[in-house]
Amino acid sequence: MRTGVNAGDGYLEALLKNMPSEMLANYLAVTGMVAGSNIAPAWALWLIWGVFLVATPFYLWLVKPGSETAPRPWWQIWMFSPVSFLVWSMTTSGPWAMIENAQLLGGILVVLLSLVVFPIVSMGTAKATR
Repeated sequence: MRTGVNAGDGYLEALLKNMPSEMLANYLAVTGMVAGSNIAPAWALWLIWGVFLVATPFYLWLVKPGSETAPRPWWQIWMFSPVSFLVWSMTTSGPWAMIENAQLLGGILVVLLSLVVFPIVSMGTAKATR
């Protein structure tokens, strides 16, 4: 389970804390069940995607590990988590598989955002607010 990025975190810690892994795992399970039924229309996969996109920041805002005492930065939850979910979901076989080159674009964005942008912004902001 994730915790907020703080000033003492290194690059890899910040990277891991910005990934919406819990929501992505559940999204993959649900879309796998629906897509495997062979009777679900394409709009159902998009509806599931939209629900998980909206639910991701709410989940991360509400679920907080007992060991975490400091409040989480709002921008991490409400800005990074939906963007992270969007990008990660593009690399899966859900509704994005119907769009040409979506998985390629998603893969490129995952690398750029998760390895460069999010950790650097998170660590920089955590150090600036120290």
